[in-house]
Amino acid sequence: MKSNLSLILLFSIAALLGLYLLGSLQSDYQNSGNIFPEKFLEQLNSIKLTRGSEEIVLSKSRDKIRFGLEKEILPGQWLVSKPSTAFPNIEALNKFLSSISRLKIQNQIDSDSKAEFGLVEPLAILEARSAGETHILKVGSTNAISKRRYAQIEDHKKVVLLDDAEVTSMLKLDLRDLRPLRIPTANVSRFAIEGRTNKAFSKKEGIFDLEGEKNPDPQAIAQYLDSILSLSALKTVDLSLANGPVQSKLILEWTDSKNSFHQTEVQIHSTEGENFLITLQNAEIAYEYGPEIQRLLNRKLETFLNRKLLSSIILEDFGGSCLDSGDLASNVGPVIPAKCKPRDLDSIQEIIRRVEVLDIERLPGRLMTPTKPECRLKLESSKVLFEIGAQVSGDQAQDVESPRFFVSDVGPDHYRGVISGLMAKEFCQAIEKLCSEARASCAG
Repeated sequence: MKSNLSLILLFSIAALLGLYLLGSLQSDYQNSGNIFPEKFLEQLNSIKLTRGSEEIVLSKSRDKIRFGLEKEILPGQWLVSKPSTAFPNIEALNKFLSSISRLKIQNQIDSDSKAEFGLVEPLAILEARSAGETHILKVGSTNAISKRRYAQIEDHKKVVLLDDAEVTSMLKLDLRDLRPLRIPTANVSRFAIEGRTNKAFSKKEGIFDLEGEKNPDPQAIAQYLDSILSLSALKTVDLSLANGPVQSKLILEWTDSKNSFHQTEVQIHSTEGENFLITLQNAEIAYEYGPEIQRLLNRKLETFLNRKLLSSIILEDFGGSCLDSGDLASNVGPVIPAKCKPRDLDSIQEIIRRVEVLDIERLPGRLMTPTKPECRLKLESSKVLFEIGAQVSGDQAQDVESPRFFVSDVGPDHYRGVISGLMAKEFCQAIEKLCSEARASCAG
């Protein structure tokens, strides 16, 4: 009897000891189930997120730093300090910090094995620091049944399970804002581009106009400006590296959120490679962009975007000419019957809007076009002849290349080049569809 009583007492002590140890381990992960203690988060001053070979460090700034238009960091505010100093994506940063505070333990597994949980080479490592305290969270694979994410806190043996949707959403966030020019298009009253093609746009009664030209397309200009302002840089670099020749300039006149007026000059510097560095007035860093920034600023197509400027539209596909609009300017009407038209000629305008000049070549004297392309869009007006042609078969096939364009201004100068906004095959498919509609309507 005494032996049984001793055995029961021994088991009771062991059970109590086990519960105590389990409670002690769980206290390491907080009684509330939160990964990071609330007081720790209140004093947080640095976060390092490692995703494969990518490492991003967020830290609180000690100084005031100006990055770009309406982008300024004050002491104590978060910034991206690695891989290069950058302004944070405020919306993504707020979501990221909120996700960290919401990370809760769904379950725990006592295991010495890391391989089965994807923790030998973690998907991500989150290292959070405050004054004198550091917490490290390793994120592993997903449980196929519960759809929860395995993770490990510090070097504890226990593997915890987290809400997979919360973790996945947090890891996908882009924490850097590499758009130094990003302000609302509505805040810009005038912008001008100086370089290979000089042009200026000003706003009258809320609508953009192309200075010195008649009947521009305000919507196309607004879209063009927005594409410039929203273009993202590759990275930030030290301001001293922007020492190459200035290839072009962008001058912006705009009002900030406090309705104060600004005039900002943006300079685009060439580098030894194909990329460009841009600098802004008063900004303390430079931004590295790919070649698209220069191509975008060199665009010379705005005067062609308004169909009211056109005197004729001619479409050709593999079957030959399918549409000749006749004299649009004098309203004579189409050469072929009115019913022999595509249902939606606005799609022609959409093709032109998507065009971005990849490169242009000035041709002195008369414009010389190459062998007749397999598909062609030709626009004529009293001011210009604008033609896009593509070859998608034979020795000169352009399946993966861009269609070629030809522009003849009234005067001695002509240009030809390549377009990057759409592929040759895609362009021909669009023309073929329009022609099919035209022929079908004629047959009916």
